[in-house]
Amino acid sequence: MAGKVRENLEIPRAGTVERDTFVRDVARVLLEAAGEDDKAMIPRTEQFLGGVVHYLLGRIHDRPDQPVVQAVWRGKAPLVSLMHGLLARQRETMGDSAEALRRWLDGLVVECEAGKYNPMAARAFSAMSKAQPRQAALILDLAERTLLREMGLPA
Repeated sequence: MAGKVRENLEIPRAGTVERDTFVRDVARVLLEAAGEDDKAMIPRTEQFLGGVVHYLLGRIHDRPDQPVVQAVWRGKAPLVSLMHGLLARQRETMGDSAEALRRWLDGLVVECEAGKYNPMAARAFSAMSKAQPRQAALILDLAERTLLREMGLPA
């Protein structure tokens, strides 16, 4: 079952290669249903979604005030709704403005660095912030459609 993220597995500790591989696998599994038209955007979207997963794990699970208990992966459902909420909130508050998207991503980079989240999150957000506005919009659109499909909603 290589490349598949099974349920009821322990989430690897932060800062390990195993965590990075785990997060990459989550992003890949989410993008498995991407259509032929989206193939060119899959690598960049995978990087972005991986960054979002690292960001959320850093913000929620890896905080120093959290008890040191190994978290268990219960499946994509809880994480997918958090990811979609993050992206939907960005769209609601900032619309489709390329400059607003860039400011949001740059703010996430600052938060990731200040919170000492996995550096892959900051790199993913920074790369998307530096992308051409049209490309960044396509990546964000594919990410949102992927998450909506995963939640069983029309994309």
